[in-house]
Amino acid sequence: GREEELELLHVLLRRTAKGGRPFLVTLVGTAGIGKSRLARDVTLAAERGDIPGLTAWRVIRGRCLPHEEGVALWPLAEMLKADADILDSDPAETILEKAHSSLGDRPAIGGSEAIEILLSSLGIATGSDPLSGADRDAASRMIAAAWRGYIASLAVDRPLVAVFEDIHWADRRLL
Repeated sequence: GREEELELLHVLLRRTAKGGRPFLVTLVGTAGIGKSRLARDVTLAAERGDIPGLTAWRVIRGRCLPHEEGVALWPLAEMLKADADILDSDPAETILEKAHSSLGDRPAIGGSEAIEILLSSLGIATGSDPLSGADRDAASRMIAAAWRGYIASLAVDRPLVAVFEDIHWADRRLL
């Protein structure tokens, strides 16, 4: 019974692809109404290339956690970990190796230092602190630039859909 909503989302994806510019869609409704199901249905169709007039898209997913200390970038961390095949049980050395192996050849990211900034922003020790010596504002700018580069790297070869579940819990820094 969500054909109209699905078609609207398909239209928005086609507009995004045609214009080559980002588009924001927010699904709002009471708990249990089917927002996640609708998002899953449209993203599965986008990944498979089942939307008329569109090629297959890359889809990344992350969920926001209730406001607690240290979870501001949680959805981005989930996206990066899935992309680089990083497990929560991996030691820091393995995480660093997987990140460099998976992300190192993506020019949009900005190189080794940007990869280490990404990991550092998630609380993963990378050896030397890539933010060492930067004041708070400069560190924030460096982190934001590294994440922008990472997201851009995902959209180089095909369009990208980034799904943030439970965005109402997002930290203002993520927003």
